[in-house]
Amino acid sequence: MSACSLSIQKAEDLGVFYSSDSGLTWQQRVFVQKGQKKDVTIASLEVYNFIFHPSDENILFASTSSGIYKSTDKGQHWTATQLQNNTYADFVLDPSTPTIQYAVFGGKILKSSNDGQAWAQIYVERPGIAITSMAINQNSTNIIFASTSAKGVLKSEDYGNTWTLVAELKDIIKKIIIAPENPSIMYGILTTNGFAKSTDGGMTWDEDIAKTLDAYTGAKVIKSFHIRPRTSGDIIATSNYGILRSTDGGEVWQPLPTVVPFKTLPINDAVINPSNVNEIFFCAGNTFYRSVDGGESWQTLKTLSTTQNIAIIRMNINNPADMYAGITKVTK
Repeated sequence: MSACSLSIQKAEDLGVFYSSDSGLTWQQRVFVQKGQKKDVTIASLEVYNFIFHPSDENILFASTSSGIYKSTDKGQHWTATQLQNNTYADFVLDPSTPTIQYAVFGGKILKSSNDGQAWAQIYVERPGIAITSMAINQNSTNIIFASTSAKGVLKSEDYGNTWTLVAELKDIIKKIIIAPENPSIMYGILTTNGFAKSTDGGMTWDEDIAKTLDAYTGAKVIKSFHIRPRTSGDIIATSNYGILRSTDGGEVWQPLPTVVPFKTLPINDAVINPSNVNEIFFCAGNTFYRSVDGGESWQTLKTLSTTQNIAIIRMNINNPADMYAGITKVTK
């Protein structure tokens, strides 16, 4: 797979926004390189996810509507990787050897063992079936899971060389999440029915646990789902209903009141500061909010200089004061 030539992007208000002070101030960071007539940027690209280097706070990747971009200076400059001109359903780094990388495109899983310089196809689904997400066991990185549009869960125990179908669900998993403190606990975010949970390392899944969300209209269309670091069951989830939090692995949920009334505006993402559990951030529309008392009260921290949606917010795993916002287009 070879790198494609860059084209000059129309300057818009999408791309990446960055804050170095826990969300108090923000600046757009989209520069790629100088062009003959104007700068080449990612300002016209939607950004769906950020992937952080496990030990170097300067290095991160952005998953965009036109491929994967890499920065080695906290987003001040972006470089197009060899994964270009497509939307990749997932992109993950091996946390113990980050030069080993995996990407998902259509029904294929790709792997690089040399920091993205070359890619090989390690798995192909049957025609018409897509891979929807991937996740690596943080403690045993030879173990990898993938979900499919055929409602299956795949497992590899040899760094992706061979794969086995280990489970089939009633709904499609759009995102697999492995609890960092206990990798036998896994969550599958479903396309329409909330989430499923496995307590035996992905072999069996409880889809009835999502009934705990029935009391909250719109909560089963989950937009984000985060497990607080150093726990296996302190979860914060956002949806068309609002923000919900569970401290017992999804058995019981409590709505978290915010300045946005429930069921009025989709809340796209929310994160808890791993260093301070009382500090919670969320985004709705183009505005960023913060609580410093565990959600008891909220302040409107910043409206970003974009007319589009803040789709995701992420804290740098190596420095939580560094925050990144990925912008997507407003859909009518």
